[in-house]
Amino acid sequence: MREFITFARVLSVTKAARELNVSTSTLSRHLCALESELGAQLFTRDQRLSLTVAGKMALGSSSVIVAEYDRLLSGIRGLASSGIADVRVSYALDDRTSIDVISRSFAELRPRLHGAIVRSVQPRSKQIARALADREVDVAVLFVPSVLDAEDFEAIPFSTDRALVALPASEGMSADAPVTLAEVSGRTIPWPSSARDDYLDRLLTMFDGMVRKPTVRWVDADDMDAFFMRSLEPGDMWFFSENQFRRYEGSIPASFRSTVTLHEIIGADATLVRYAVCRRDNPNPAAKMLARQMGELGMAEGGRE
Repeated sequence: MREFITFARVLSVTKAARELNVSTSTLSRHLCALESELGAQLFTRDQRLSLTVAGKMALGSSSVIVAEYDRLLSGIRGLASSGIADVRVSYALDDRTSIDVISRSFAELRPRLHGAIVRSVQPRSKQIARALADREVDVAVLFVPSVLDAEDFEAIPFSTDRALVALPASEGMSADAPVTLAEVSGRTIPWPSSARDDYLDRLLTMFDGMVRKPTVRWVDADDMDAFFMRSLEPGDMWFFSENQFRRYEGSIPASFRSTVTLHEIIGADATLVRYAVCRRDNPNPAAKMLARQMGELGMAEGGRE
């Protein structure tokens, strides 16, 4: 098509071949091949060459196609030089706050990602932080980024929340009554065995320095829906992040919500901060772009303290 455009401009096989730096026989063969492909004569072969009606139609369309192809080539070359690729992101099970921020950050970045996408990766055999360190994940949502070397990883806070403790409603405690850690430190925390995030690790740090600490009972559950099919037993407790609970309460089965009472934790640092963490040496620049966009979005919405 590019050769046809040049030929149509000068209407001379000899001049077009010279301009294209090909032989006249090669150009003639290519023009015939194009006519055969389109099934129409594109120019008259009388003493004076001229485009047919089909040739004029082909010229207009060829110009558009060649220009679009050139843009494609430029985009592909730009993509190759930028190193941008799909971003693998990992976050806590059923963390609707992170899912929301990630999806909106991706929407903001889409024009700059050259077609790359953001896709969820949930490692099954290791924690998210380990998967990030092993380069199996590009961006990880962590609550305790200090487990990673700050020289090698960039941790950007994007959401500040607060932990609430859920107790069995059958125990009769008023939902308005705040509790101290000392009052619940001897309880058991059921936790889904499929969880690979560090949310539980952050919760347990609240009990550092206490003589009695909660016991963790691992529950066989492939996802949070399966986990919430179980009610809390007497002596159990569960934790919700307050902002997420208030905003996405409808995603928690009513059968579970109706069996618990929620309580504010007093006398302790129950602040939960979500961090978008990425490797500083990740060759995919889209990873840092996503992590920083998550931080900017959180800043804009007052998600940080």
